[in-house]
Amino acid sequence: PAPAPAPAPAPLAAEAEKRSAFAWLSRGQKTKALPLRDLLAAEGAEQALVRAVASKLCVDAPDGCFAETPGLSVVPESVPKAMRVTLLHTAVVGEAEKLKALDRAQAVVRVARSMLTELADRAAGLKAKKERVEAAENVVLLAREAAQLCAELAPDIEPERIRYAGDVRQKQLEEVYVDYVDSIVEDVQSQTMAMLMGGGAGAGAEQMQARVEQSEELQKGLAAFLGLPEGKAEKLMQQRTEAMAAKAQEDLLKNLQGS
Repeated sequence: PAPAPAPAPAPLAAEAEKRSAFAWLSRGQKTKALPLRDLLAAEGAEQALVRAVASKLCVDAPDGCFAETPGLSVVPESVPKAMRVTLLHTAVVGEAEKLKALDRAQAVVRVARSMLTELADRAAGLKAKKERVEAAENVVLLAREAAQLCAELAPDIEPERIRYAGDVRQKQLEEVYVDYVDSIVEDVQSQTMAMLMGGGAGAGAEQMQARVEQSEELQKGLAAFLGLPEGKAEKLMQQRTEAMAAKAQEDLLKNLQGS
């Protein structure tokens, strides 16, 4: 009998890895993120950069998160934070220079996906609303920092949004998002009232507008990271804004009637 045809050659591992570097970012992606401990323990050409990026991002992580994780470079807390960030950023740039742009972007994405997923899981598990809000804000600020780092290290690679890749149910993630939206609305309402009562105008109004725009940017960033469709996120924002405005009016009437 004729010999069996030789199997088609498998793609080179490096090529396959590059093609799948951002596959998890696509809509409907189900791949789970590796815990940071496991990610840092892995081997590969990118690992030095992976560890450097994780070390830098951990500076802005909540206290106690990722503490004593093997593989992290830790600058003593006695060193001012600005200096710690500078030292760790220098290490990131040094390791990135040894790799191609796509490999740099891949390393940042892997670290961000791992860390932010763990932090989002932590936020969803907190009981106090204030703590959940603070945790959610930390998530979105770190997501923005990671995206900026990716753009800096790989400017020739189109920036990709970093998305949640864990086991928490979508409903729980929405609850975290709603808590964060509530905090934004409350802040805007309090700032508006303070400005009106104080007769603020000019610079005060401009500062408030800038603050509102920054809050909206962070709110949209959190929704994108958690995987909430843009339309749904906007609807939730509108619902919470209307509900809290109605409550504020009700409280105001009660205060007027009681005075």
